[in-house]
Amino acid sequence: MEHKAVLTKVPSHTPTNTFPYGAVTGNGDVAVILYGTPDKIKLFISKADFWKADPGDRSAGGICPMAVVEVLAPSLENAPYRVEQRMDEGEIFCEFGEATLTARVCASENIVLLDVDYHCKYQVNLCALENGTEGCEDTVSYVSRSFAKPEYHYPTHGIVAMKKLEKNRYAFAVSTNHDTPAYKTIAINRVRELNADEYSYLLFSHRAWWSDFWKKSSVCLYDEEIENYWYAGQYFLACCARNRNFAPGLYGNFVTSDHMSWHGDLHLNYNYEAPFYALVSSNHVELTECYHAALEDFLPEAKYNAREYLDCRGVYYPVGIGPKGLNTSSMKESIEHGELFLGQKSNASYAAVVIVMRWYGTYDLEYAREHAYPFLRECGEFWEDYLKFEDGRYVDYDDCIHEEPYYLGKDYVLEFPADFNPLFSLGAIRMVFRCLLDISSELDIDADRRAKWQHILEHLSEYPTFMKDGKKVFRYTERGREWVDVNSVNIQHIYPACQIGLDSPPELLEIARNTFYANDRWTDNNGFSSYYPCAARLLVDPDLIIAKIKENIRAKSTENMLFHFGGGGLENSSAIPATINEMLLQSYEGVLRFFPNWNVFKRAEFTNLRADGAFLVSASANNGEISGITVCSEKGRVLTVENPYPKCAVYVNCVQKDIFEERRFTVETNIGDKIEIKNLA
Repeated sequence: MEHKAVLTKVPSHTPTNTFPYGAVTGNGDVAVILYGTPDKIKLFISKADFWKADPGDRSAGGICPMAVVEVLAPSLENAPYRVEQRMDEGEIFCEFGEATLTARVCASENIVLLDVDYHCKYQVNLCALENGTEGCEDTVSYVSRSFAKPEYHYPTHGIVAMKKLEKNRYAFAVSTNHDTPAYKTIAINRVRELNADEYSYLLFSHRAWWSDFWKKSSVCLYDEEIENYWYAGQYFLACCARNRNFAPGLYGNFVTSDHMSWHGDLHLNYNYEAPFYALVSSNHVELTECYHAALEDFLPEAKYNAREYLDCRGVYYPVGIGPKGLNTSSMKESIEHGELFLGQKSNASYAAVVIVMRWYGTYDLEYAREHAYPFLRECGEFWEDYLKFEDGRYVDYDDCIHEEPYYLGKDYVLEFPADFNPLFSLGAIRMVFRCLLDISSELDIDADRRAKWQHILEHLSEYPTFMKDGKKVFRYTERGREWVDVNSVNIQHIYPACQIGLDSPPELLEIARNTFYANDRWTDNNGFSSYYPCAARLLVDPDLIIAKIKENIRAKSTENMLFHFGGGGLENSSAIPATINEMLLQSYEGVLRFFPNWNVFKRAEFTNLRADGAFLVSASANNGEISGITVCSEKGRVLTVENPYPKCAVYVNCVQKDIFEERRFTVETNIGDKIEIKNLA
């Protein structure tokens, strides 16, 4: 099937300080956002690194748009409106009666390609936004814009340069000083030299890139709407997550205002992490390359915070940060040293969840050595110092599970006693130290530190519980908040921290399921990205999960297939692909389970989903049968499988190796091995 969003009415909510409702496309750095009527089409051009780095103004700092392109055609005033956001091809296609317009952001270069096929008089204008300047050199017109006040954390300068080619084609080169100091000269010269043949080549390379992107993994589902949203979740990240130094914030690069909510920044208490949840399992590891840059750039300040404010080693991050060390959490009124920690000590460990996912999905030793292990070690050092060892266990004091509004000033009084042993932190601490032990062993470093890490794991406080409506459930904290009827924080140690799964002790698994059902948060402003994958992890009725997803599509999805909940933005795009991936394939603690939470009487096929252990897995299910299981071993690790059949044969590189009737079996693999599992029952 074709994967696309179809808009048949002029989008509302554009421009906006949150998500636009118009069609969007991008190349991972530059984005185009379309809005307006057929006679007055406008395209915002934005870029991932075009930040007003104002650390003190939460209403006017943050990521901003660069320019607007107008396509004016008065005779199309009453033309019918149809716009397709074509995700397979990475383009926006507009059809206004007999007039068509196609916008693409070249996947291989920061050039916007615009084809206008109007059979009427029209005009294309490149327009400056506030404080921008317009200019012209020979055949090139351009708009430049800058944010460079002395008080800004760093200056940002950008340019969009336009040239008209033959056949009603237009090219726009986009560049900033974060690309190169000579951004202006390079952009103008690049578009000046571009000719019709090269334009055609850019189109060819663009289509080839998107074709290759979609070959990395795929799903085919009985429900085409759900399948379409699985592809949309990958599409949006491909549009905004390929600038390695500027990762997407709350709204990615789909920005149409200089006043994006919360700076459009990187909120570390789930919003920043959540868009990345499905990328490793969907085999788009390359889109996580940008993830660690902002965390590492902020390390000096995070280490200062830990040392000066808590007398700890390691790192202590506020809730919000920006790229290149930008602090978006400064607020003079806050009694937390003029910062917005909001009482939470777990932000760095929350940021580690995507790093941990990538490690277990790839076992990439270079990534571990350069990025994963150094960051996790900083997290570990913080908890080594911050946790207290009392009465034979490690405990976590004064760590809020929900945001506390300390920014209200010195007269603010906690609604509850200070949180003690908050549920998510206990899960994140386990995640950090388990991963540290694993990577330390794989890299053969810090052997002398493992005893301490193991001691913390063995003596860390258990997850707090209490009785609710006759069922034992997880309590938000051991002392402090007992329960809250919004958000999904009390299941986030299950997902995304991945500390409870089908191999967990039965009593713990039962408490997890009781907690999930007691929440009943199928629609929640901040829970969509974690609640649904958690449902799959806990084997909640798969048909119910699909039905509830479709309810959220009806209620919360915008015309362009983005989701508009009350909390944040881009993080909700991961919910459906992350959930579907968990339903089709689980690899918790390295055990592969095929269609663990899928109604196998309904058609589903997947290719190259990535499993823990660095395995790429393909399989299909229909009419109650599972077939076509293949596993490709990237790193030659031991493959552990939950047997999907009463009796199966295992083939390695087309040669039968074993027959298994056991519920669980293992297969030794070498790098590059192809394993097939066939039903013999």
